[in-house]
Amino acid sequence: MSNRIGLTVHLKSEIGALHQLTGVIARHGGDITLVEFIDRQPPIERTYLEVELPGEAQVLQDDLVQLPVVLSLEEVKTLQQIYGKRIIIMGRGAGGSGRHWRDLGG
Repeated sequence: MSNRIGLTVHLKSEIGALHQLTGVIARHGGDITLVEFIDRQPPIERTYLEVELPGEAQVLQDDLVQLPVVLSLEEVKTLQQIYGKRIIIMGRGAGGSGRHWRDLGG
């Protein structure tokens, strides 16, 4: 059985930080289903990830906080847990219509 988790990670803003983070997730067999760069203000970046894991989330979290680029990490609710199966994203991006559906599965 897989386990989907949401993580908010505060990273040092340096080249290769995301690579280090995703490498640990891959070694744990994690499938990254969503990445959102919440705040990219050097020297610290805040990133939200949703990860589908085959095992325990705590083992992954323990390894992630050992990385020198990870300043803090918090497990949070996934978007599906917060909003349900579908959400509507409002706003006009570059050339966007202003309304988008997002199917969160489940």
